[in-house]
Amino acid sequence: MIRILHFSDYHLGSDSYGKPDPETGINQRILDFAARLDELIDFAFANAVDVVLFAGDAFKNAHPSPTVQKLLAERIWRLAKGGVRVFLLAGNHDLPRMVANVTAFSVYPALEVDNVTVAERAGVYGIETA
Repeated sequence: MIRILHFSDYHLGSDSYGKPDPETGINQRILDFAARLDELIDFAFANAVDVVLFAGDAFKNAHPSPTVQKLLAERIWRLAKGGVRVFLLAGNHDLPRMVANVTAFSVYPALEVDNVTVAERAGVYGIETA
């Protein structure tokens, strides 16, 4: 049996009504979003999840700040390093208007991050589990 954890519409970078965190200077709402993803990751590890399917809209827009990209990347890396396969599907909020432009997810295949598959465009993608 393969255990799949599915979620979507994360919209990291949404900072409405937030104030800067006194320690980091990062908007507290953004840190709240990151903390919720930490909880999801803890759940995945505690429940022996094989694959996390992130079905789009990781960011509030197609041009997230480097800080926001780093917050997500740290969490994707934690899952992948922990042996959980991650499938990142770019949603409409993640896709740039120009097809020639890359998404914020493009760094994962460029760096050949193990256990991470990115679907930015239409295609067939395979995820092998052990």
